[in-house]
Amino acid sequence: MIGQRKQQSALRALHFILTRARWMAGESGQSELAALLDQAEYLPQLMADHEDRTEDYRTALVDIAERYSACSHAVMLFDEADHVDEERDPG
Repeated sequence: MIGQRKQQSALRALHFILTRARWMAGESGQSELAALLDQAEYLPQLMADHEDRTEDYRTALVDIAERYSACSHAVMLFDEADHVDEERDPG
């Protein structure tokens, strides 16, 4: 876990790394990887937003999973937390 005080900075750093990786993939001719990273770089921005962007985040994951089958497990992992939370507190 990252302390609350550094969460925004951590998300900005992750966003920066994803944008650099996307650029590197594009420069090396890996256009499919560059396109995936282009979509993935949006996720930390949603996480950093002060508004509840949960549905937008899930929608972005679904879009990624539909375009890139190798990433399809991401939606299940995201939804899994809801299932675990429901088991803990079914009320």
